[in-house]
Amino acid sequence: MPAVGDAVELHALQREYRALKTRVAELERLVVGDKLIPMFNRRHFMDELARWYGRNHRYGGESGLLFIDVDDLKALNDGHGHLAGDAVLIAIAKALLASFGHSDFVARMGGGEFAILLDNIPPHQIAGKAERLAKAIGE
Repeated sequence: MPAVGDAVELHALQREYRALKTRVAELERLVVGDKLIPMFNRRHFMDELARWYGRNHRYGGESGLLFIDVDDLKALNDGHGHLAGDAVLIAIAKALLASFGHSDFVARMGGGEFAILLDNIPPHQIAGKAERLAKAIGE
């Protein structure tokens, strides 16, 4: 039969384990997430791009890559302040996230740059997807 002290120590260790597990999950989120926008960051994008490349090279398949650079973001920040620029970036991020499926991968590369990995898309459909995206962002 375990001693009372052992049960107390076990309970304390279980509590500490849960706290550490929560902290690790938070740190993992911070490492892969953008600081401003609820989206993946450049570091995680580069890791994911390497994984996708390896998968496509090994198994085949068709993927696409879209790169978006927001025009005149610096002028917007200079003329209206960084809060206005941040609001525009957040609105663009929402449009991007709403425009792509769960199998696609959207990330902020930095500043006003975004990248999207399109999974399982024939090359001839990429331009149409880019046009629809430009329209969604414009709206």
